[in-house]
Amino acid sequence: MNDIEVVGGHLKFKSLDQLKQVATELDKIQTGKGLDAWEKRFTGFTSMRTEFNRLSDSDKDIELIGQHKSATGYEDVLYLRQRDGLEAARVIDSDVLATLFDAKGVV
Repeated sequence: MNDIEVVGGHLKFKSLDQLKQVATELDKIQTGKGLDAWEKRFTGFTSMRTEFNRLSDSDKDIELIGQHKSATGYEDVLYLRQRDGLEAARVIDSDVLATLFDAKGVV
């Protein structure tokens, strides 16, 4: 996995097969800490998973989303869905895939 590069803030893989192989390997360490440690190896890259977690932890961002009942400005990372009330959900549900894609959904 040493040949994965960060280009323009997103991960660049040699091929689709390499991306699939990495996803399979990450699926084995699917805990948050394992995915965090893997992601931190790539300077200049922030995954969609990490960006969503930052937004979820930010009272200011969540408050704005709730007040406006709109994901405007955040639509690359999340969308609003109706469950037991209105909730923010990550655009890519899989933790593994959301770790491979940047905050704009690019790989």
